[in-house]
Amino acid sequence: MILDFLVSRLAFTPIADSIHFSDQTKNREAARKASHSQSHVTIDLSSASDRLSCWTVERIFRNSDSLLGALFASRTRRVHNRIDKKSPKDYVLKKFSCMGSACTFPVQSYAFAIMAIGTLLHVRNKKPTIANIRRASKEVLVFGDDMIVPVDMWEVFQGVLSDLQLKVNQSKTYGVGRFRESCGLDAFDGHDVTPVYSITYPDVSRPGSIISAVDTHNNFAMRGWDGVCAYIRSRVPGYRFPILEVPIGSGCFGWFSYRCDNNSLLRQRWNVALQRTEYQVTRLVSRVTRLPIEDDSGLLQFFTAALRRKTHLYNGVKPIPIGVDQRSTNKLVRGWVNPY
Repeated sequence: MILDFLVSRLAFTPIADSIHFSDQTKNREAARKASHSQSHVTIDLSSASDRLSCWTVERIFRNSDSLLGALFASRTRRVHNRIDKKSPKDYVLKKFSCMGSACTFPVQSYAFAIMAIGTLLHVRNKKPTIANIRRASKEVLVFGDDMIVPVDMWEVFQGVLSDLQLKVNQSKTYGVGRFRESCGLDAFDGHDVTPVYSITYPDVSRPGSIISAVDTHNNFAMRGWDGVCAYIRSRVPGYRFPILEVPIGSGCFGWFSYRCDNNSLLRQRWNVALQRTEYQVTRLVSRVTRLPIEDDSGLLQFFTAALRRKTHLYNGVKPIPIGVDQRSTNKLVRGWVNPY
């Protein structure tokens, strides 16, 4: 609820051009252009969520008592130590929130954007009027702790971040030369030079490695590395894992392909009910398990999920029990799939 409020409120603020909660492409494109023009610095912070203090958040949202109260009501205030008996049993947290909280990302983005815009106005000796703030927000981009700011304010901005107990990750911050990096994109002199990494080797005894091989193949396919794609596919036995060819960008699990002409070699059928051609292939199934909650901490989850539970029961599907989600498990199974 708090996250939705922050996102909806952003459209009406003067800093709207600086933040894009659900779109990393703005930062990536700005980083690519900056690598050629050298007009901006790409900044990354170390332990950004752990270093954003309650004091800083209070100063930024102090004009909205209701919002500030909701933000602090949703944060973890104490940590109980059950591991080290020599250390104190309780720790009072001075950081606002940790990773995993729905408030961390939007609050960080607001805070860093305001810091950057304020510094830019100070460096250029501009008054903090609505018009000046809007103009300054067009030169600053923030996505979480990934920031892009003009070069002329960078030296002063480092001091501002340091005074607020924030630490710049110098190994991932670029302001000199023709290399820039932001939101996972590496750029050099206006060109995308982001490398593709192969995490694991395909092994038939480890289904997860087959999934990783498909993902790696698709990353190379989008860059036109046909030779590498052919090698990766040759390492996955087709008789054991018949995998569908799907159009590039498809949400289906399969090999990215421009033509999808090898699907004719797979076993296929005509689905009369859905009026479409389907192929019997290896498909990805993700399953999430939950540990049941024995105390009253799951009461809110019970009521918020009540409608979904009724829908599952009406459709004859066993509802997911109330509890804490565990890490999802991926499984490869045979099934009938349509690639389009």
